[in-house]
Amino acid sequence: MVNISPRKRVAKAQLQTDRDQKEHEIQEALCAVQKGQFKDLKAAAEHHDVPYNTLWDHSKGRKSRTAASQHLQAIPPEAEELLVQHIQKQAHYGFPVTPQNLRQLAEQLLRQRTDNNDATLGPNWVSAFKQRHPELRS
Repeated sequence: MVNISPRKRVAKAQLQTDRDQKEHEIQEALCAVQKGQFKDLKAAAEHHDVPYNTLWDHSKGRKSRTAASQHLQAIPPEAEELLVQHIQKQAHYGFPVTPQNLRQLAEQLLRQRTDNNDATLGPNWVSAFKQRHPELRS
C-alpha cells in the first residue's frame, strides 16, 4: 500500500473542494443566463470565471464527472450520506469509525440493497469514499 504524505492529502482535499466550487459557479452561471442576466453563455462564463466550453456542455445537458459516474457506485449517494451521518455521530460520541468498520457497514448496506449475501465492495472503496466525502477528514 502506498503511503500518502499529509501534504498530498491536503492537496487532494483541496482539489475536491475546488472542483465542488467550480461546479457551483457553473450552476450559478447557467441560472443567470436562464434568468436573462447575461446576453449569452460567453458573457456568463467570463463573469463567473468558468470555461465557456464547459458552460456550453452543461447547458446542453452534459453532466459533471461526479454526476455522470454515480450510477457506477456500489452504494448510491443517498445511502452514502446515511453512512456519513453515522460516522459523524459516532465521532461526536467519541467512537470514531475505523476503515474496517466502515467497510463492514457499507457491505451490510450493499447486501441489503442487492439481496446478495456474497456482495462485496472493491479493494479501494474506502479510499474512494474518503475522496468523495472530504468533510470526514480530520
